[in-house]
Amino acid sequence: MRTIAMINARMKSERFPGKVIAPLYGRPMISWIIDTAKRTKGVDFVVLATSDDPSNDILESIARSAGADFVVRGPETDLLRRHQMVCERLRPDWVVDLSGDSPIYSTEVIERFIAAIPEAEERGSSVIGPLLPFNKVYGNPLGVLYSKRRYLHYFSMREDILKKFPAERLEQYWICAQKIGFIEPAGTVVDCTDIMPPAKTPVKASVDYPFELAILDYVCRWLGHFPESITEVYRAYREIKEL
Repeated sequence: MRTIAMINARMKSERFPGKVIAPLYGRPMISWIIDTAKRTKGVDFVVLATSDDPSNDILESIARSAGADFVVRGPETDLLRRHQMVCERLRPDWVVDLSGDSPIYSTEVIERFIAAIPEAEERGSSVIGPLLPFNKVYGNPLGVLYSKRRYLHYFSMREDILKKFPAERLEQYWICAQKIGFIEPAGTVVDCTDIMPPAKTPVKASVDYPFELAILDYVCRWLGHFPESITEVYRAYREIKEL
């Protein structure tokens, strides 16, 4: 069985261009995600999925230097096509989807997903559940998916995300999404609430603006090390607020 970690990232961003390589605690942000994926037990390869736009040349270079095993590049405006290209080229049995703008994933959480694979194999289902906590502002899981070979299971609680993709594309990738959000009811659900911050925490796991990166960098420097999980960030955030 081959399990890969696929990191989705590109340089162009309306709110914060180049954020995926912006410095965070002395290193490009993307390098921390690659490092977490490389340390996760059960992950065989780490892949950067980005676009073929020339602006991503520097991202590819940094990702390879940080330890990415493969870089797959595809259309700039078609995220799902890039996902498909990863699956076609590497032929994985399972894919852990990680976002390039969410630098603090936990190896413990990802490993819990991987541990659920045998049950999912037996049931013929995907594995679902939040890789990151629910956020106070957005209210949706910021990272959630596993895919089987040739079939991509895409999950989003936000209808506006689903509307961005043509109907034929959704059908082509076997995207099972109900109006309110959850993919296939038969999915094997992983519960990580015991090792995550409370739901609707004020701590934001993704970086969308420069000030959010600055806050996260400050927390890292206050801790004196890069946090192992978003829970550690949450605890530090509470302690800093009490000072």
